[in-house]
Amino acid sequence: MKLTGMGASLSSQMEQPGTYEELSFRERLTLLVTRESLERDQRKQKRLLQKARLRLETSVHDIDYQPARNLEPSRIAQLNQNEWVHRGQNLLITGPGGYGKTLWIVHWVTMPARRVCSGQLILATALDCK
Repeated sequence: MKLTGMGASLSSQMEQPGTYEELSFRERLTLLVTRESLERDQRKQKRLLQKARLRLETSVHDIDYQPARNLEPSRIAQLNQNEWVHRGQNLLITGPGGYGKTLWIVHWVTMPARRVCSGQLILATALDCK
């Protein structure tokens, strides 16, 4: 039977004699609980990303700041802090094709800081502004 969660963590501690012996019971228990919490968060994030069915993987390092794109690094950094998400605000990203709008959206959806948030992506080829 394969151990998972805290059982696997405890087994790992026991397999490394001398590594954890100097820690108090409370310190060892804290390590076990912390690892379990981290594993649960990772499973939740993986499940949410699978549910989102994103076709791309991006990171903030993928941003192309060519002058023609008219992107301000300071503004992008501000948006990347996700304060607008925590305030419950919407973000409308517009611009010509090929400027990286989809990459940015995928980046924000996959950020670990947003794993507790949900969102909706609406793609529109044209907005009816009558």
